[in-house]
Amino acid sequence: MANLSVGLLGPLEVRRGELPVTMPRGRSGVLLAVLALSAGQPVSFEVLADHVWGEQLPQSAKASLHNQVMRLRRILGAELIRTVPAGYLLDMDPDGVDVLRFRRLAAEAASLPDPVKSQDMLSAALRLWRGEPLEGLRSETLHRDVKAVLDEERLTAIQRRIDLDLVAGRYSELVAELRELTRRWPTRETLWRQFVTALSGVGRPADALDAYHEVRDLLREQLGVDPSEELQDLYHRILAGAPSADGTVSVAGKVHGPTEADRVQPVASRVAGGWRARRDLPGDAADFTGRDLELRELVDGLRGPDETARTVVIAAVDGMAGVGKTALAVHAAHLMADRYPDGQLFIDLHGHTPGRHPTDPAAALDSLLRAIGVPGEQIPETLEQRAGLWRTELAGRKVLVLLDNAASASQVRPLIPGAAGCLALVTSRRRLTALDTARTLSLDVLPPGDALALFAAVAGAGRTAAEPGPADEVLRLCGYLPLAIRICAARLAARPAWTVSYLAGRLGDQRQRLAELATGDRSVTAALTVSYQQLAPCQQRLFRLLGLHPGPDFDAYLAAALASMTLAEAGQVLEDLVDAHLLQQPAPGRYRFHDLLREHAQSAARQAETDAARSDAIGRELDYYLQVAHEADTILRPGRARPWPDLAHPPAWTPPLADQAGALSWYESEHANLISAIYHASAHGWHDHAWRLPGSIWFHFYTRHHLYDWIASHRLALAAASCLQNDAARAETLGHLGIAYWCVGRYAEAIDHQQQALGLFRRIGDRRGEADALRVLGQIQLYAGRYPQALELLCAAIDLCDEISDRRGKAFTEIYVGGVYWRLGRYPEALDQYREALAAFRLMGDGRYEGTVLGDLGVVYEHLGRHQEALEHQEMALSLWRKAGDLAGEGGTLNEFGNIYRRLGRHGEALDYHHQALTLVRQAGSRYFEAQILNDLGATCDAAGHTEQATPRHREALALATHTRNPYEQARAHDGIARTLYRTDPEAARRHRDQALAIITDLGIPKPTP
Repeated sequence: MANLSVGLLGPLEVRRGELPVTMPRGRSGVLLAVLALSAGQPVSFEVLADHVWGEQLPQSAKASLHNQVMRLRRILGAELIRTVPAGYLLDMDPDGVDVLRFRRLAAEAASLPDPVKSQDMLSAALRLWRGEPLEGLRSETLHRDVKAVLDEERLTAIQRRIDLDLVAGRYSELVAELRELTRRWPTRETLWRQFVTALSGVGRPADALDAYHEVRDLLREQLGVDPSEELQDLYHRILAGAPSADGTVSVAGKVHGPTEADRVQPVASRVAGGWRARRDLPGDAADFTGRDLELRELVDGLRGPDETARTVVIAAVDGMAGVGKTALAVHAAHLMADRYPDGQLFIDLHGHTPGRHPTDPAAALDSLLRAIGVPGEQIPETLEQRAGLWRTELAGRKVLVLLDNAASASQVRPLIPGAAGCLALVTSRRRLTALDTARTLSLDVLPPGDALALFAAVAGAGRTAAEPGPADEVLRLCGYLPLAIRICAARLAARPAWTVSYLAGRLGDQRQRLAELATGDRSVTAALTVSYQQLAPCQQRLFRLLGLHPGPDFDAYLAAALASMTLAEAGQVLEDLVDAHLLQQPAPGRYRFHDLLREHAQSAARQAETDAARSDAIGRELDYYLQVAHEADTILRPGRARPWPDLAHPPAWTPPLADQAGALSWYESEHANLISAIYHASAHGWHDHAWRLPGSIWFHFYTRHHLYDWIASHRLALAAASCLQNDAARAETLGHLGIAYWCVGRYAEAIDHQQQALGLFRRIGDRRGEADALRVLGQIQLYAGRYPQALELLCAAIDLCDEISDRRGKAFTEIYVGGVYWRLGRYPEALDQYREALAAFRLMGDGRYEGTVLGDLGVVYEHLGRHQEALEHQEMALSLWRKAGDLAGEGGTLNEFGNIYRRLGRHGEALDYHHQALTLVRQAGSRYFEAQILNDLGATCDAAGHTEQATPRHREALALATHTRNPYEQARAHDGIARTLYRTDPEAARRHRDQALAIITDLGIPKPTP
């Protein structure tokens, strides 16, 4: 559904490619519009219900909303609208929604230094408009909250584009357009300033002066004010001299171009009386560092007051404790101070101050009103009356109000000025999503470069530069959090005897790190504790228990298991913690801690939870991972998975794993967590989980070639099985570990582990395990080039499978018997084995191994010169590999396409397939396939006449095959090098040919053909 587009800048329009999609009228259209406005981002049930029904909310709103979603899914496709914790998500490219594309283009245009490119981008953005936004959608709240904003954004873009046209001197093209725009928005002084400039620019100064008189009379009549100083100044400049050819105006011998004041029009009105223009901003930080992008978004993005705007500008800066919200807001306020000459006010609302209750809005208004000169006896008693007086006093003025450290939107809302010329700048640790019309900026930790600059500015550049490595380590241990960096730097500056290395050492003890991050009245722990204490009890408990999670991230399913909550409860609390900036959300549905917050959560768990409670939580987490890993393994290996584990705390909620691709996707998303869980189980005596978890994951390791995690986890599993004195566990783990060693080319260890496993399986009477071990030993001998030994072991495995009626195990083994026959050039026998295996896997519905056999059949047909049959079989195999998500299998199949096309003389296509295959197998980490593909690529380069490219490829293959002890590919590499050196270095060619001949003679196989 990647080609879906949604149009909202006019009547609702949905297209799939170039074809229109018929949408039903009514609530379904509104629902799609709300989801599209946040494409790629989750939208809560509450927001959706508010826009779809407004005040006529049905009693079963969630069920009704679900029905509407189901209706949309039937129209658009079930995969397009995803259910996420607490809401839904429209899974499409945001650029496919015209509103979001318009906003992106407009924002990028504002940041471009080249005016021509900026103008082109703005024009492209404005061409997306087809009429009135959201036209035909029946939603009062959507039109109230969104349409007005879109109209304002469109007009702002139009004005920016016209400013650029004026700078470029396109006056004649603008006159008619601006005449229409001033009629539509008669009190928008920016448009009148542009209109007057354009008229003057085309040599119509009299008309320009008439236009000025028109707007002056209109403003006096409708608003009771005179034109702004900027518009008056333009009027006097026109009186003094007409614009020159480049659009500038000559006044008294000086040349003046369009200024920032021309581009951003302030409110002109003034109220006489007792107004007190206060300058209450705290001092700007002398060592303020970095935040260039954030400052640009605030200072440039907010521009300045617009006298014709209908609402006050609100900017809300949120972020975790200590991230530097106040420092950024104060610095930005100082940079914007000249835009707000009637005052800059500051108030600390104590939303997150240790030992203080948040300031009551009525008390805050009392302070603000007194600050602007309202006598105490004239300040009314009620909150509503004070808020009304506050808005009245600020009407017609240009004032910046910095509301720092806010607790909630309800605390801030009465303090927002009502005047359009004002700016309310709010900081909070919580996302103030309920603050209407606010532009939000969520502040993250500093990037490493800015963090280092801040550290050096406080601690001293010389000391930092002298120990760059330890300085980087200090910043890492501080989590790049500005408060922590400032504390560490201040401690270092106050202690001349300390080195940066010594400071890094003190921070290295995780349990003492938060204690180290304190100096004077500043403490990271104190800042984080306030945020934690303001949580509800259920939020505090989940926050604490998540601190016990050993992995890097988590989802709602894990949280539900860890805390014994329902999935819905866990999802809601996780989102609440994100809003409080106590968790980060790197992707929809995934959550993680900042390092210092993780340590705070761990500390809180140690203080508030008993040893038994912590142990139970970890047990629930390990059971959760074991349960889902086993479910995924059952999907990936139908009929071969292990018995279900007996769990003390079986999870009530597990993610749906519909097919092999879903199982592999879950494994990949949880890979780091699973490894962490295994290490944690091993280190803390959870021996049963420490061997069972790796055993449920090994096939994922094999499929995605996580070879070293495979080996490390199974070493831990083997130790755990030994602690339990469990021979069955030891045998299984030794077998899996042997396969891992074979995959990395450590054949001696692979054989040793498989032989140990074989002995244990025989001792405990596990015939299926014995057959598996024999088969793997046969595989190892096959790839080591010892074909008689391989055939003996594989035939013994087949006999045993027949005895115990293990048809699946027999089919597996037949694949490798076919491989032996293929290597020996006994193609009819290879075909018989592969066809037997293919029939079995098709009967069992095992698509993964069906793909394996189809690919092998294709290789044999290729060697027999039956190229069309080879292509057909490889195409079927490729489809199955892609469905299973197996990169190595897909790469191997693409490589065979290259071999077939080489033999057909289509060298360009062959090379393309080889290169695709090489990229995939390297991504998968399959060293065996990589050596094979390098040899095949070299052969194709040689066939295409690119000998200079062929030799290096064969040399790469030789080095890799030697490292992985793969004699067959070594022989092929020597033979390939000999061919490419035949004309330029016949002696070296002869040596390589002799080496190839010695290997194939030892293997007892026909000479490999290119």
